[in-house]
Amino acid sequence: GAQLARSAGASVQLLGRDGSYAIIRLRSGEMRKVHVECRAVIGEVSNQENNLRSIGKAGAARWRGVRPTVRG
Repeated sequence: GAQLARSAGASVQLLGRDGSYAIIRLRSGEMRKVHVECRAVIGEVSNQENNLRSIGKAGAARWRGVRPTVRG
């Protein structure tokens, strides 16, 4: 199954080929070699604005397993 660039709005860039490997640039800027025979889907993962959605209240964040942030 897919392992790279799976989060909302994620994409990678194909930079070129090096023998039997393709060189790709991840969102973080990291360059990676992937075997040319590996399958890929052209495009971008949808729902880019997912991180802008308001959860609404602290309890809703807890339902998702996010613990409160305490400074101090």
